[in-house]
This record gives sequence, C-alpha cells and structure tokens, in this order.
Amino acid sequence: MSATSFVASPSSAPAESALSAWRGWPNGAFALIGPSGAGKTHLAHIWADAAGARAVSPGDSPPGQGVALYEDADRNLDDQLAFSLINNAMNGGMEAVLFTARTRPVTWPSRLPDLDSRLRALSFVEIEAPGEAELAQILSKLLRDRHVRPRQRLIDYLLRRMERSPGGARDLVERLDRAAAARGERINLALARDYFSDGEKADAE
Repeated sequence: MSATSFVASPSSAPAESALSAWRGWPNGAFALIGPSGAGKTHLAHIWADAAGARAVSPGDSPPGQGVALYEDADRNLDDQLAFSLINNAMNGGMEAVLFTARTRPVTWPSRLPDLDSRLRALSFVEIEAPGEAELAQILSKLLRDRHVRPRQRLIDYLLRRMERSPGGARDLVERLDRAAAARGERINLALARDYFSDGEKADAE
C-alpha cells in the first residue's frame, strides 16, 4: 500500500488531486468512492500515511482531534462514530476525516436523521474502474519499464487473464518478471502461456 507501488492512471487522477488537497476539504470531511479493485483502498492508505491519519472502525471512540480514516463506510457504518467524526471535523476539532466506500454517501445505511443530512452534504470524489484501453496502456508501460517491448498479442492475452485493476496489472507483471528471470529470458507470449498453464495445473491438482 505504499506510494511507490501505486500504479497511477487517468481514472485515478481526480482522486489523487483531491486527496493531495485534503487541508482544503469543505468542513474537513471527504469521501473517496469507487468499485472494488479501482485503487481507493491503496490511495486512502497513501493519504493516511502522508497525513498521519488514525484508522478508525465501528465501535471505536471518536478521536476529538487529528486526522482519521474510516474505510468501507457503505458496508460498515457506525452511525454514532461517523456522526461524531463529521461533527468534529466541521467544528474544527479534527483536521480532517476521510471515508472510503463503493457507493455515494447518500446511499449509506444511516439510521440517524442528523447523520443523513451530514452525508447528503459530504463532498466526495469517485474513481472509475479502468477500461480495456486504459488497462492495456498500464500493462504496456509496466512491461516497458522492464525493457520489454510488448506485442499486442501479449497484451491481449494478459488482459483476458489478469485481475482487472491497475494493481492487478502491476502484480501480474512482477510475477512474470520473476518467472522470466528464473528462466533467463525476457517476458514474452510463450512465457506467459507457460506461466498460466502451470497455474491452471496447480489449481487442478
């Protein structure tokens, strides 16, 4: 979850910009929204490390000061904790609080009318899942970084088999790079086929 291991992409750029400007968030509270695999958790942890944020979760006592990160608010909402965090940020007791979720704040399952109004006013930014063309560009860049000039057939082959996220592309290229080093060759289509074939055999066993 480090900054150096994050794979930036056009779809993540608005979120990166919003998080870097966290000291200027309206009322000190903000939400980072995106589907699973889009990179929101990774970005949130990069932000938390840079801002010195404390991670909070349901059942915790709300901090009265500092910076806080509350993840998966759409699935894991503690009404009283969320209400206190937003209020503390609005009143200036806390510097900032960041929520992450798959859906927009207005859809979170709150049972407190006062929290509902806070969530409707909560500013947020959304990360979209990268499309086919963007993932292909990410794969190509990661491979070129390893001095591989990938042919389109290799990119198409990997796209059909990888976890469809920037992080998934990075992890796959790293595994292929290790496999190539073990064989004393560069990443190519034949090596990728052998790599996935070996994995399928292992699953079958």
